[in-house]
Amino acid sequence: MNGVGVYVLFGWLICLGTACDDAATQPRNMRTGAPGGQHSASAQPSSAGMPAAESDMPISASDAKSGASMPNSAESVPSSGASMPSSGASMPSSGTSAANSGESKPDSAASMPNSGTFSFFITSLQGMRELSKNAQGFGGDLRYGEATGLAGADKICTELAERSLPGAGKKGWRAFLSTAKGSPDAGPTHAKDRIGSGPWFDRAGRLIAKDLTDLLQVRPTGADPAVRDDLPNERGEPNHTDTQPDMDDNHDVVTATNAQGMYDGRPTCEDFTSVETPMPMMGAAGSGGRSRGQIVHYGPGVGHSWPAQSGMSWTTAHGAPGCGASVALVQTGAGEGTGIGNAGGYGAIYCFALMP
Repeated sequence: MNGVGVYVLFGWLICLGTACDDAATQPRNMRTGAPGGQHSASAQPSSAGMPAAESDMPISASDAKSGASMPNSAESVPSSGASMPSSGASMPSSGTSAANSGESKPDSAASMPNSGTFSFFITSLQGMRELSKNAQGFGGDLRYGEATGLAGADKICTELAERSLPGAGKKGWRAFLSTAKGSPDAGPTHAKDRIGSGPWFDRAGRLIAKDLTDLLQVRPTGADPAVRDDLPNERGEPNHTDTQPDMDDNHDVVTATNAQGMYDGRPTCEDFTSVETPMPMMGAAGSGGRSRGQIVHYGPGVGHSWPAQSGMSWTTAHGAPGCGASVALVQTGAGEGTGIGNAGGYGAIYCFALMP
């Protein structure tokens, strides 16, 4: 080798050594192997303002070489679509939240425990609308294809229970209703004699009352605090929560029953076979009307699913304005007209199972 060749070879070795030293001392991007001072896309902050997850983590030489043990940036920092549920998944649709709009809402049975003790509920507005095929509900005629109002009301209870929990319809459901006639001696039928002896639980397995004595109080004694003052519907929802703002006056529940669980002497819509409201002359014998202020009501007695100024008792608070099918959820005081719901409700009924 001549002198020029030796000189070139010597210079090449010096340059090679310098490059190797630089490579050994410069920091490198962990995923791309780019020398420090250069930034790959994975080392830039994400669109959410967060740095890539691996940008400040140590990595072994073998990992840097193979990239096998470190996820790429798309895997390590989930995109906003992957890390956040879509709005449709995280928020109910307007049809779901608009409980009183009459739109169908999903049955919450899937999210409820499979409560074998399910034995009490208030019929929901949605349920009454769907079974009656009427946006105004059943009104005072509860026959629902049966011969009597009580038989039809029991059928309503049975079908709503079965919808909520398949198999629950076999428990022997009874509506908590009294009638002026219908007993074996043609006398009154009393609600307390129709529903068994307890205990009763809601769709979520919460205790309502252990026996008739506890049940027939202003509010059921011993009831779960979550539902004692807001009795639940067939989906296990406290009924006052099944409302919209400014459309939540839904506490009237038809019973025709006094505090002792017996017929209260008021009109009964012909024992729940009629939507016609008889309005005899004031003072006429046997009119049965009851006054609330200046308004006389000729409908059946109602209790309150949640306490209100007009009544605390779940069994008896005042009379309904009449027997017509109606839904009235905006607070208007005593209520006018002849609709069964016109004082704050929709003609709901209470349902009890004979076999908890």
